[in-house]
Amino acid sequence: MPEIVIAGASTRSAAFSALRAGFRPYCLDLYGDADLRAVATVRTVSDYPQGLIAALEDRPEAPIMYVGALENSGNVLDFMEMGRTLLGNPREVVRLVRDPEYIADTFQSFNLPLPEVRSMHDAPDRDGKWLVKPLQGAGGRGIAAWSAETVAPDEPHYFQRHLEGGSYSAVFLAPADQRDVRFVGVTRQIVGSAQLGAKPFSWCGSVGPETLSVEVEHLVRRMGNILSWKLGLAGLFGFDFVVDPEGVPHLIEVNPRYTGSVEVLEHTLKLTLLRDHCAVFGVEPPEFAAPSPGVTALGKFVLYSPTAWTAPEPSEWLLPDEWMHDEIWREVPSVADIPPAGAQVRAGQPICSLFVRGESMSECLDGLGAQLASVSSRLGLELPT
Repeated sequence: MPEIVIAGASTRSAAFSALRAGFRPYCLDLYGDADLRAVATVRTVSDYPQGLIAALEDRPEAPIMYVGALENSGNVLDFMEMGRTLLGNPREVVRLVRDPEYIADTFQSFNLPLPEVRSMHDAPDRDGKWLVKPLQGAGGRGIAAWSAETVAPDEPHYFQRHLEGGSYSAVFLAPADQRDVRFVGVTRQIVGSAQLGAKPFSWCGSVGPETLSVEVEHLVRRMGNILSWKLGLAGLFGFDFVVDPEGVPHLIEVNPRYTGSVEVLEHTLKLTLLRDHCAVFGVEPPEFAAPSPGVTALGKFVLYSPTAWTAPEPSEWLLPDEWMHDEIWREVPSVADIPPAGAQVRAGQPICSLFVRGESMSECLDGLGAQLASVSSRLGLELPT
């Protein structure tokens, strides 16, 4: 199995995708989760993200891809590009797609819908109709409603008009020449769930695959095409969007790399997307591949800790079918991103990911309560009801 290096705050999902695609992952990771260590070589990087530079100097000579908000660390991306095969979008492309004003100008020129944005130097009225968002945010970090009580962030930020509606995420895979951009699918986003212990606007997971109306899907596909054709996105990328009460999708944010919803689509659509992703950047995929056996619908949910917590031995709280065998990456797990024994988790930080299978998205959402009750009981955690 050819080796690839995967770097990011949490590399477990991408590593499992890589294994199903026939690659051997070497992971540079903030958390060093137990299920990741069971199947991959892992180097934990505590001084994250800047510590990745030193870790990369000692890494194997292998192609490298990034995940988990590293698009916000420009100097790390620069270092990745130096004399290496980068399995992802270069810094210059990332800079464009992460510039909300540039995206707004581009979309307006093609008459595509997205909410109004303003720079940090052009603050709107504090009427609760706007959101303030860090320019280098990810997963909902630092987002707040802009009201009289809101304190502006110390870091660079911008304002985005708040839209009511359903929250979704689309995944695409584009060739290096940006032709024939492939629409992979859409998932429904779970955001700010009190049931999962999350703060408002925090990403809590994905459920899919979602079926959109013909009109909405047409616009979503066009958005993906424009992002690739005009801004140069290649390989796997995604974007978040809100469908307003009139049924119009509005782009919210672009994620120029492997996203958290990719594994939901891989499992439900029986895909090995990292094979095609690596091929885009000139790395020949191996002959071996092991697509997921597949499920009709799947929910991936992130459980946040309500209090400071120390992780026990995984074997003390996981059920036998959840832990542990050599090929856990082949199938849909029940619990993933499992913290190693002794890991210190602060209040508000993620504990693990929960997966719920079903015959429909509604069944996945309905099944979350039982899965959550079981896991929280075993962990000794009292979660909001």
